Amino acid sequence: MHDEHAKEEGSFNKGELPTIKQLINFLEIYQIKNLKVVNLRALGRNMETYAIVGSGFSMRHLYSTAKTLVSEVK
Repeated sequence: MHDEHAKEEGSFNKGELPTIKQLINFLEIYQIKNLKVVNLRALGRNMETYAIVGSGFSMRHLYSTAKTLVSEVK
């Protein structure tokens, strides 16, 4: 069910890194809770622009969401 909904949204473009909005949309579809976006540039970090932090219902939920995210972005 999750995979169908994510693909309907067309959340990621093949061969491109997803935008922060696309990532947040994906995580909301997969019901990741307490999402927070941290602007690392504002904190003086030079390597990455953003960090996204969230929580899930269980370790299994987090693992399967992360696994799906990685496979969708490839």
